[in-house]
Amino acid sequence: MNISIGTPPFPILAVADTGSDVVWTQCKPCSSCYDQDAPIFDPAASSSYKTVPCSSNACSSLQAEGAYCSSTDAVCHYKVGYGDRSHTYGDLALDTVTLVPSDFFAQLSDAVDSQVVGGEKARDPQDFLSLCYVADYSRLQVPPITFNFQGADVELTRDNAFVQVSDTVTCLAFYGSDDASIYGNVAQQNFLIGYDLQKGTVSFKPTDCATN
Repeated sequence: MNISIGTPPFPILAVADTGSDVVWTQCKPCSSCYDQDAPIFDPAASSSYKTVPCSSNACSSLQAEGAYCSSTDAVCHYKVGYGDRSHTYGDLALDTVTLVPSDFFAQLSDAVDSQVVGGEKARDPQDFLSLCYVADYSRLQVPPITFNFQGADVELTRDNAFVQVSDTVTCLAFYGSDDASIYGNVAQQNFLIGYDLQKGTVSFKPTDCATN
């Protein structure tokens, strides 16, 4: 199937694997990649690409999938093996965050910032996300954020609305953009999302993807 990752979107021809929670693709730079005819994804060219820190919930929840941390850096890594003895390993990353119109993003940031408890405003170490806090993630209190779709209201948890960009810094996983609006995969975590092609509808059901 054809999917796209990154900002701007980078097309990838993918194979669905229902036995794994990890979506992977070869990335630059790659010294031991297998030969592929299609272009290789370059994380440096995606403005929404973020590596996952070792201290994040995403890293700990994927330990059964082979997520691990090394002593040389604070980035979460993964390794997945298959029945044919092939395997894949690399950095665990998130891409993309949710993109909303710039004027709306400014209002959203002000509203969220006025209600956050337990964090001190900080700068994103990677200079991408604009509303960040130095905080103990487990104690950071954030306001509810609800997406109002036609016919459905989807309430985001803290894990859907915020992302840990380092061991000590947590940021609102939204970005202002006047070029496109994207409902990012961070916002879609722990939801079963159904697509009814005949009716032209999308449905959302909260779930615990780590256990279901």
